[in-house]
Amino acid sequence: METVVKHYDSVESLDEVPEHLVDGIRRLFTKKRVLDPKTFPLFLRADLTELIIYDCAALGTGDYIRVFAQLPRLKTLVLHNAYQFKDEVVDYMMEKALHLQHLTLHAANLVSSDKWSELFRAADSNSRR
Repeated sequence: METVVKHYDSVESLDEVPEHLVDGIRRLFTKKRVLDPKTFPLFLRADLTELIIYDCAALGTGDYIRVFAQLPRLKTLVLHNAYQFKDEVVDYMMEKALHLQHLTLHAANLVSSDKWSELFRAADSNSRR
C-alpha cells in the first residue's frame, strides 16, 4: 500500500483492488495528505455501497456532487472535514442518492439551517413509506 501512495500520481485505477485494501489506501492518502480533487476519483467505484473519506479538507463542492453522480448504489457515506459540503450538494444528494440510508458529515458548516430542515423532512417522509 505504501508503494501506491508513493507513486500516487501514476495510479490510474483501483478498480481491481479489494475494498478492504482500498480503505487502507484511503487512510494512507489522508495521512500523507495526497487526497485531493485529482486523486479522489480513484476511490469512486460505481459498485460501492459504502464510502468513508477520512479527510475531505482538500475537496470541493464538485467532488461531493461527483460522489452522488458516480455511486448510484451508495447506502452509507461518511465524510470527515467536509468543509465545502453546501446546500447545492444537499439538493443533488436528495435527487440522486436514492439508496442512502446512513449519512455522517463532520464539519459541514456551510449547509444552511433551512437546507438541513428540508433534508430531515425528506428523510422522515421517506422513512414512513
